[in-house]
Formats: sequence, C-alpha cells, structure tokens
Amino acid sequence: MRPRYHSLLTSTLGNSTFLLSLAIVAGFVVPQGSNTTKDYLNLIIIIILTVSTMNVSLRSVFSFKNKFRKVLACLIINYFVLAGLIIILAHVFFTTDIDLRNGFIIMATVPSAISIIPFTNLCRGDTELATTVITIMYLLTPVLTPLLMLIFLDFSGVNLWNLFILNIEIVVFPLFLSRILLMAGSNKVPQWIKDFIVNIAVFFLIYSVIGINQSVFASGQQFLFLVFLISLLRIFGSGLSVKFFAEKLGADRATVIPLAMFASFKNMTLTTTFALTLFTARSSIPAAVSIPLEILFFFYLKIRQDMLKNH
Repeated sequence: MRPRYHSLLTSTLGNSTFLLSLAIVAGFVVPQGSNTTKDYLNLIIIIILTVSTMNVSLRSVFSFKNKFRKVLACLIINYFVLAGLIIILAHVFFTTDIDLRNGFIIMATVPSAISIIPFTNLCRGDTELATTVITIMYLLTPVLTPLLMLIFLDFSGVNLWNLFILNIEIVVFPLFLSRILLMAGSNKVPQWIKDFIVNIAVFFLIYSVIGINQSVFASGQQFLFLVFLISLLRIFGSGLSVKFFAEKLGADRATVIPLAMFASFKNMTLTTTFALTLFTARSSIPAAVSIPLEILFFFYLKIRQDMLKNH
C-alpha cells in the first residue's frame, strides 16, 4: 500500500475516537440505516471480540504470581465495587422501568472492555497487569456473566435457552476462533489492519445503538437525565474514587491507571448485544449513554498522566 493511502487510513479509519464520534453523529442525523444494521449486531460483535482477543495471551494467566494481589484487586473492583454500584443505582432509580433497569444490570454482569489494554498503554500504566486481568475475565465470562444475569435480571417472558445460545455465539465462539486464527498465523497481520477491522465494526455497532434510539434521545424525556446521572456516577464517580484511594494507599502511578479503568469500564459491545437480543431497544439506552462518557474518562486519565509527566 502506498504510504500516502496508508497514512490516510490510519489517521481516519484507524482512529477509534474519530469513528466513534462519526458513528454518534450519523446515528442522530441519519438513523434510518440502523433498522438494517441492527440485524447484524451478533456478527459485528463476533468480529470485534475475535480480532480484539487475538492480542490477549493466555500465557499471562499462568504467570501472574508476582502480581496476584493487584490482579485480585482489579477483579474485586470490577465485579464487586463497580457491578454492585451499577445494580444498586439501577434498582434505586428505576424501580418500575424494567427495561432500563435490565440494561444497567446487563452492564454490571459483563466484563471490562478489552480497550482497557491499549488505553492503559497510552496512559503509561501497567499494561501487563491490564492484559492479565482482561484474559482472566474473558475466560470467566462464559460462566460468570450468564450466572450473574440469572441472579439479578428479570427474565419474565424470556427464553433462558436463548441466553445460553447467545453466550456461546458471542462470547465462547470468538475466543475459540481467535485461538484458531492465531495458530494459523494471524499474529503476522499488521496491527493497523486489526485496528481498522475493529474500528469499522465498532462504528456500525455504535451507529446502530444510537440510530434505533434516536427518537428517544431527541424527545428529551426526563428518564434520560437519570440514565446520564447513573452513567456519570458509575464511570467518573467509581473511577475517581478508586483512583483517589489507590493513591492514598501508596499504589504507584502505573498500577493506579488500570485500577481506575477497571473501576469504570464495562464492555459496551456485549452489553448492547445482550440487551437488544434478550430484551428491547430501550434496554440498550444505558450502553448508548455510557459509551461517550467512558471515552471522556479515558481522555481525563490520559491528560492527567501527561500533566504529571511534564512536572
């Protein structure tokens, strides 16, 4: 590929922030296409998770003895502190709105976003710790996420067999497929191509979620403020609180970054797909609101780290 075209691709289609912003704008301005793209969400998430997990090494699971306490802290923070906060807030604010409550509870049951790994690296945090925790999470997800859903969700009128099949389809299969592709030599594929594939897939995911809920967002209904408030508390409130206490307890900067991210980030692609497949479009609204806020929290951590570096 000619350098000029390669540079153009990496600066636009390889730029996740640009494509995320474009997807949000497109979802509001031309939402009609989402009626078609939403039918392919399962395929889209399979592509995202398959390509993303190619960079996750299973070897890290067996070599984290020297980081055991840090790994355990990240898991507890994400599955108990953050998940617990989301579930409590969902029940407090949405006592009668089952769809929105389910949307938040699904969010609580899924693992953290895989993007924590590159985000941690960009913030000069402990990337090895982030990779180890993400690997363990995704090995636990096929069992842990459905179990938590069965405990906390209202499955009235939902076929539980669909939950099992969906879990196999969008969680187990991508992990299995990524291992096969790695054995076939996919590790030789340039990283910019993998980023390109993931970014395009994420674009269609975000566009679909925003598009199918466009009329709801445009209506400015009061419940949107509550969704925004919960999202703000669970991302910035939880993330900044963990960051504050970790620093007070003497954690080094490299460790504080992944701790803060595991206290705020959840996998919005999984949340969206589970919500739309098992429940209603309304159940995907919490994920749609949370996506840009998670990106803003990453920007905050990145800017903060850059400022500390310059002092």
